[in-house]
Amino acid sequence: MAQISRRALLGSTVIAIAAATGAALGTSKSVHHKIAVPPPQPPSALTDALAAQRRLLAGYDAAIAASPSALLSALRADIASHAEALGALLENYPGWRLAHNVAGTPVPSTLASATSAPATPGGGQAVAGTVVALASASSALESRLATECVQWPATDRNAAAAVPLLGSMSACLSAHLTVLR
Repeated sequence: MAQISRRALLGSTVIAIAAATGAALGTSKSVHHKIAVPPPQPPSALTDALAAQRRLLAGYDAAIAASPSALLSALRADIASHAEALGALLENYPGWRLAHNVAGTPVPSTLASATSAPATPGGGQAVAGTVVALASASSALESRLATECVQWPATDRNAAAAVPLLGSMSACLSAHLTVLR
């Protein structure tokens, strides 16, 4: 029979006890995996406003193509700057950035209205290229933006930027109405 030294027996016993303790702890503790949650989408008021701005831009483009006018070009430049400002504000929302910056990622349906082709975003009607149609669309958008500005939730982390932008856009469209009528 082979002789086993006390030292070898003690070392083997310690290793066996450590392995058994590790196995017992491993089976008794549950592992909590974090599930990736997509970031929240931007408020629909902003994506809808961007879609409406793009429809107005398409209407101004059609009106300028039909009858070039320095006045309409100046009004169009205002609308284009509104769309750029809305785009910059939407970049503050991780859901917007994720949907627009990750290649191959489908755009969520809530953002589809703001990312469609400029002529008819979100399935909305393109604004006809007449001064009357531009005035009508501007009036509707002006009242919608004024309402959104007043009702914007103060708890939104981008409220300090969104409220003045929506108010400014509403006031600018009101001035456009005066010019167009």
